[in-house]
Amino acid sequence: MKQLYRVPFQRNSDIVKEARFQYVQRIMEFEAEGAHHKFIFVDEASFNLCKVRRRGRNIIGQRATVTVSAQPRIMMQFLPAYSPFLNPIEEFFSAWRWKVYDHRPYEQMPLLEAMNAGCLAIGAEDCQGWIRHARRIHTLPHTGGRGKIFGIEQESAIVDMVVANNAIRLREIQAAVIADQGVFRNIKSVSLATIDRVLKLNHVRMKQLYRVPFQRNSDIVKEARFQYVQRIMEFEAEGAHHKFIFVDEAGFNLCKVRRRRRNITGQRATVTVPDRE
Repeated sequence: MKQLYRVPFQRNSDIVKEARFQYVQRIMEFEAEGAHHKFIFVDEASFNLCKVRRRGRNIIGQRATVTVSAQPRIMMQFLPAYSPFLNPIEEFFSAWRWKVYDHRPYEQMPLLEAMNAGCLAIGAEDCQGWIRHARRIHTLPHTGGRGKIFGIEQESAIVDMVVANNAIRLREIQAAVIADQGVFRNIKSVSLATIDRVLKLNHVRMKQLYRVPFQRNSDIVKEARFQYVQRIMEFEAEGAHHKFIFVDEAGFNLCKVRRRRRNITGQRATVTVPDRE
């Protein structure tokens, strides 16, 4: 059992993400201007949203108005919904709490002294870092490390190999990729783990392998089944009593083959085998 957290379903909706992006863009525009700005972050709690007086007096039939400066010195920029991480004070509170814990209040010093000491232990560089972090709300583009080996066309070619032959092994795919100088002409080497990862990304999974004879449902076999059932019914219709002994056609060697292969999610993994004589 754990604590239950109520998570609004719109916390990471496209509308909220766009509002966060526009908010950060607006703050960065303020910072880029020549005039110096001071930012006061107002929490989105309901009691802070009513800081401006909303009601006044006037004669019945006329609006109550108040004259304000055309260029106000304070511009309100409220945080977007469900976005407390855009307020640097939240990260300050988190760091301050652990600094206070380090001083072990009520054991080594009173709580107020521990809070003061913890606050003094936080420098200006920490605050500047939290402000920079509040501006980075979107994932940065991939930089460094190795990029993707296969392109979209090459990944499709690998999936086609599996679709054409569900019993193909990863080593066989690896050998085919390296040997192919057409679609995979830029691939000199590739690991089995990379091939397995590409297959998983394209919804190809390991499954039980079904051995399906290529003539199992041919017209000749269907006709033979029909004639067999008709013959049994003729025996039963005769006056003489018959006893039937059914002999199974399965052999003990049928279980000594590999049972799992790959195919696209939602489809069986099958391998075609010749019919037994």
